[in-house]
Amino acid sequence: MILLTELIPLGTAIKTHGLRGELAVELHDDDIDPEALQHVVMQLDGIFVPFRISGLRPRGSHSVLLTLDGVDTAESAGEYTGHDIYALRRELPETTTDDDDNQQEEGLYAEDLEGFTLISAQGGLIGSITAVDTTTINTLLHVHTAEGHDILIPLAEEWIHDIDASARTISMDVPTQLLSPL
Repeated sequence: MILLTELIPLGTAIKTHGLRGELAVELHDDDIDPEALQHVVMQLDGIFVPFRISGLRPRGSHSVLLTLDGVDTAESAGEYTGHDIYALRRELPETTTDDDDNQQEEGLYAEDLEGFTLISAQGGLIGSITAVDTTTINTLLHVHTAEGHDILIPLAEEWIHDIDASARTISMDVPTQLLSPL
C-alpha cells in the first residue's frame, strides 16, 4: 500500500483534453519536473493507486497534458478529472539539505522500515521487521516476533501511531488476529 508520506502533491486533473484520454493537469509545484516521473498516484476509493505515465507534454507554464497507461478515451479519462495527482518521492531526483533530521523524516520510505522494531500502540514489543514487501497492492511487513514466529502485517497508514527514525521503532495498532504465526 502506498502511504501519504511516500507522496508529494503534483497537481490536479482539471479536465479531459481531446479524444485520446489526455488529462489537463494544473501543476501546484513548479519545482517538480513531471517529465522526470514514470508514475503518478491518485487517491481512489480511499486507496492511493499508481498509474504509469504513457505520455506527457507541456501545456502553458503551469499545466501539462497527461496520458495514463490504459486510459485511451475521453470517457475513461473523465473518471479521473477532479482528482489530486501525486508524485512518488522515490522517483524524484535526490535533493540535498543542511537539515539532516528533516530530510530523514521526509525521506523515509516503506522499504526503510526493514530492521525497525515494531511496537504495539499500547507499548508492548511485537517483534523486528525483517523485510518489507512492496510488490503487492498492500505493502507487507515481514515481522519476526518476540516469541520466535514469523508474521505478515499490512502497513496500513491508519494503524500507525508513531515512527521514530532515530530510534528505529514504529508503533502500530495491529489487530490481534494478525499476531498469530503463519
